[in-house]
Amino acid sequence: MNAEDVSRAVDLFEQYDDQRLPARDCLHAAVMLGRGLSFILSTDSHFDAVAGLTRVDPMTLFWGARAGRLGNESPIRPKAESRRGLLRVESERVPFCI
Repeated sequence: MNAEDVSRAVDLFEQYDDQRLPARDCLHAAVMLGRGLSFILSTDSHFDAVAGLTRVDPMTLFWGARAGRLGNESPIRPKAESRRGLLRVESERVPFCI
């Protein structure tokens, strides 16, 4: 994180004040936007409000992959299930942040 990220986070905090975007989420969003990352793997619906970010819910991804219901629009693809039942994902099309 650098000074530009902090400045961007303050701007986001002010911009999304009416939607109560938490300061920590503003920092995450600011760092992502500053580095050209557009997809975030998160259960936190606050990220849905941030222009330029697309949230992928890990539970939707996990259960969709298990049921074989991930469409071509999904930015990340299931790779395999480990022995512990954890889902491994890969993305060849877009960078994303977890």
